[in-house]
Amino acid sequence: MKVTDLVPNKRAAWECIDSIEEWIGTSVSFDLEERNGNTLLRFTQGGWRAVTDTFAGCNYDWALFMKSLKSYCETGTGQPS
Repeated sequence: MKVTDLVPNKRAAWECIDSIEEWIGTSVSFDLEERNGNTLLRFTQGGWRAVTDTFAGCNYDWALFMKSLKSYCETGTGQPS
């Protein structure tokens, strides 16, 4: 991953430059926003060339990771795979 944008406490963005073929050229971003005393995380992995089985699997895996991250931030315990 190559860092393409970094704003402390607001945003981190990457470009995939080396990975499996389908990931190369995709972008990953984490945008943070304070809302009503809570932190809202908007996550995106975009720039996919096609909707494939890999795309579907990554979508599912990112969802599990985000659920674990939320649990870790709120309770100190995540659910690692």
